[in-house]
Amino acid sequence: MSRMRTFMYAAALAIGVVVLASRGSRAASAVTTTTTLPPPAPAYSLATGACIKEAAAQQKMCNMVASIVACQAEYDTAFSNCFAVGKGVSCAAACVAKNAKCTASATSTTVKPCTKSCQNDWVVAGGQCGGDHACLTAAKGDYKTCKDACNTAALKCRDAFAACLARCPNLGDGTTTTTLVRPATTTTTTTTLPPRPTTTTTTRPPRSTTTTTTKQAAAAQKTCKKIGTAADCQAAYDADFASCFAPGKGVTCAAACVAKKAKCTGSTASSGNTQCTKTCQNDWVAAGSQCGGIQSCYAAAVDAYNACKTACTANPTVVSCSASFAACLAKCPNL
Repeated sequence: MSRMRTFMYAAALAIGVVVLASRGSRAASAVTTTTTLPPPAPAYSLATGACIKEAAAQQKMCNMVASIVACQAEYDTAFSNCFAVGKGVSCAAACVAKNAKCTASATSTTVKPCTKSCQNDWVVAGGQCGGDHACLTAAKGDYKTCKDACNTAALKCRDAFAACLARCPNLGDGTTTTTLVRPATTTTTTTTLPPRPTTTTTTRPPRSTTTTTTKQAAAAQKTCKKIGTAADCQAAYDADFASCFAPGKGVTCAAACVAKKAKCTGSTASSGNTQCTKTCQNDWVAAGSQCGGIQSCYAAAVDAYNACKTACTANPTVVSCSASFAACLAKCPNL
């Protein structure tokens, strides 16, 4: 009897061990490890993105008055210049060249019936827009998406182009500094000492001039306007401009000239001049919407807009302010 009890206790103990082991394995299998990856980096910096957007707008204007080939070449150059000076520009230019070659070879793989169907759908959709600009833009976007789907090789080119540009340094986020480097001047002084001559070479650092620094200030203002307000960028430019003259009297003189010019032009500015320019803009938009895709009509509308805007800005008093400003600066010592 005692042996029977011993056997039963041993069996119960074994079953308990098995149950505990199975619970442990279930608990272990319920553990989940989660890894949180950082968000993807933006495609371009603020300055590069704004520059590319401006280049695209200029290309759109160019297409209205010039050949598509010429406008594309101009856009490619402007696009490359939207990246960091030096490595960024050369990298982007190489990517643009590779993309042009890739898309040229991909053109032969386009399925023509598919493209024709996209074209027909676009014509039908555009005819139903009734001149609505937003509707026409949406129809054009649908057409582009449809046409791209007809050529998988072109999609691969686009992906490769984006991957290539991701390696190109962008312009800084509003803090781009342009430095114009002048060749260094080398002076050689030979001192004769017994028993052999010794040569001492002194390298002078590049020297800034008023002309080069004012060009840098203008370039910085142009970049600033892409991401900042016109008033803030003008104030920063005025301060940079004055510092382009000789320290002391030159800077003080230039700052006084800038202040006088601001006062002169401010007193001659009128709301009518602003309203005149706005009216030219409205007339141009209205004329362009009635052209119906005719290039000669677009070209005439652009010419009319430019003539109208020039007439608005033809203010003799403003010209007089500029002449006084130039005469004032002529008295300021340069760098």
